[in-house]
Amino acid sequence: MLNKNKFALSAGIAVAAISALCAGFVIIAPNLAAKLAGSIMHLVNIDPSMKITAGSFILGALQSFIYGYIIAFIFAWLHNKYTVKINE
Repeated sequence: MLNKNKFALSAGIAVAAISALCAGFVIIAPNLAAKLAGSIMHLVNIDPSMKITAGSFILGALQSFIYGYIIAFIFAWLHNKYTVKINE
């Protein structure tokens, strides 16, 4: 049985860390990042001239954490709900 909160917290932190790595990549190589992300983003127009500010970085990391936490919590809940319990 998974602890939903611990699992979701771990996943949220992992997603926020990946978001931070992505932000670093955008700062270093914005045009390449725009080309790579263009096919997987839900946005129509990815503008490589957009600059990352401290505020947008923090907001993006926070959003990533929250989305990761929610998705992982739902995953853990479903996992616990449908896992066959042995020795009951």
